[in-house]
Amino acid sequence: MLIFLDLGGYSTRPGAVAISIQEEVDRVIPAVQIIRKEFPDALISVDTFRSKVAKEAVLAGADVINDVSAGNLDEGMLPLIASLNVPYIAMHMKGNPQNMQSLSNYSDILSEIQYYFAEKVDLFKKTWHQRCNY
Repeated sequence: MLIFLDLGGYSTRPGAVAISIQEEVDRVIPAVQIIRKEFPDALISVDTFRSKVAKEAVLAGADVINDVSAGNLDEGMLPLIASLNVPYIAMHMKGNPQNMQSLSNYSDILSEIQYYFAEKVDLFKKTWHQRCNY
């Protein structure tokens, strides 16, 4: 049986209060460590848009980073992911967790999201190539 867990210490629900990076680390890292110890075969994804949390999570045993901002909220995220060479889930979001609900109007949602991810894929490739020096 495959166990896949997605852990997060920062809520992105509408109206959620922002927390510090350290508080997010303090919430997530012990959970990653305990789960890795008790369930060594589980796949652990950490839901964060902060590169410091992502780095600490991978060092603690996380397998995947799930970023609600696709690198938009922390310029260090994409270079970090490239350097760690871990799977990365890039999500679509306008704005930030505090205002994203008010920015959810689209004139053509499919085209806008397709364009968003086309730009992201290009950026991801550039970041990867810079890391690999090609």
